[in-house]
Amino acid sequence: MGFDRPADVPPGQDGRIMAGCSMDGRYVADESVVIDTCTNLTWQRFPRNERKNWSEALVFARDLTLGGFDDWRIPNVHELLSLVHYGRSNGIGIPALDPVFDFSFDGDDVSGVRSYDNYWTSTSVNHLKGSAWYVSFINGEHGFVEKSLKQSIRAVRGGFIPLRTPVIQCSGSISQ
Repeated sequence: MGFDRPADVPPGQDGRIMAGCSMDGRYVADESVVIDTCTNLTWQRFPRNERKNWSEALVFARDLTLGGFDDWRIPNVHELLSLVHYGRSNGIGIPALDPVFDFSFDGDDVSGVRSYDNYWTSTSVNHLKGSAWYVSFINGEHGFVEKSLKQSIRAVRGGFIPLRTPVIQCSGSISQ
């Protein structure tokens, strides 16, 4: 069964965000950054061994210099979801994330941040201004939490994957 649009792909499938993009050879990495050849986004390869609240995360990314670049930011929810690799997760330790990102961080304490933690997005929750979306790489789930909580950070640079906002027509119908 084929799908006409990525949004039509059922949740939990790798084609949900990047239909038609092969996972094989998708990433080009060096010691500090990973280029996603499907989205043309550049990612922080290994998170720092610390968690921050949402406001601190935004400042951290803005001030980050990595791989010779200083234009980092926190990804929106669609950008971070584009990294989810549902075919890898076993739900108990192998993250839903390409091995190029696995189980490493910039630090010495192995008890700290992990590849499968919850990671902040820059996307606030429309009806709960004190909350923002996160993505968990333990199984690819996503949801929202209070911005005061501490989560992990994976910075991104480059163009944006746009947020799709439903439009409510005067007729009462909803379109995307």
